[in-house]
Amino acid sequence: MRAGFEKKITVLMAAAAPCVLLGTVLLMVLAEVPYQTVMILLLASGLMSLLVFGNIVRYVNQNNTLQERLALAQKGKDIVTGLPDESEFLARLDVECRRSLREFTPISVMLVGVSSERLAGTPAIHIAETLIRAVYRPGDMVSRISETRFALILPATNERAVELAERCLKDLRKLDNDETISIGLCTFQPAAGLTAAKAISRVGGLLEQAQTEGGDRVNATAEKQVDPSVIYTH
Repeated sequence: MRAGFEKKITVLMAAAAPCVLLGTVLLMVLAEVPYQTVMILLLASGLMSLLVFGNIVRYVNQNNTLQERLALAQKGKDIVTGLPDESEFLARLDVECRRSLREFTPISVMLVGVSSERLAGTPAIHIAETLIRAVYRPGDMVSRISETRFALILPATNERAVELAERCLKDLRKLDNDETISIGLCTFQPAAGLTAAKAISRVGGLLEQAQTEGGDRVNATAEKQVDPSVIYTH
C-alpha cells in the first residue's frame, strides 16, 4: 500500500513539473519581462525540470527493484538469482532425506563453491542459469545457499551423479569468470541416520577439501549401495 502511494506521488510530481514551468513563463510574458530574460529563465527551468524528472525516474526504478527483492526474500528466494535460498534448500533437503528412507532410494547432494569472497549479480546469474540447464528432472532442485555457494538436490540418484558434477564443472569453466569453481558431491544410501544435517555437513567437507587442494575439481564420494539404485538420466 505504501509503495503504491509513493509511486502515485512521484508520477504526479513528474506531471506537475511542465505545468508549473509553463505557468511561470506565461506570468513573465504578461508582466512584460524582457525576452532575453524569459529565455534564460526558461532554459534554466527546463534543465531543472529534466534533473528533477531524472531523479524521480531513478527513485521509481530503485523502489521497484527493492520491492521485487523484498517479495523474493519473503518467498524464500535468493534476491539476485531467484533460486531457492538456504532456508528453502534445507527444508527441501529434510523432506527428500525422509523420502529416501521411506521409498528406499538413494539421494545425491552437490555443493558448488566459488573462490570469490562475494559473487556479484551477473556472474551469479550466469552460474545459476548454467546449473539449471544441467539438470533435467522435475524433482531436482538448484539453490543458492550463500554468496558463494550453490546447492543441488538430486533425489533417486546414485553414484552416476559424478558424471553430472563433471559436466557442471565443464560448463561453468566456459563462463567468462575469473573465479575458481569447486564441487563437492556425495551419494547417500537410505540407511538409518540419514538427515539433512548429516548430508550438508558431509558434502560441505568434500567441497572444502576440493577448495583446499586448489579448486577447479570435483571431490565426490558415494556410500555403498544397499539396493539397486536409480541412475541419473536425461
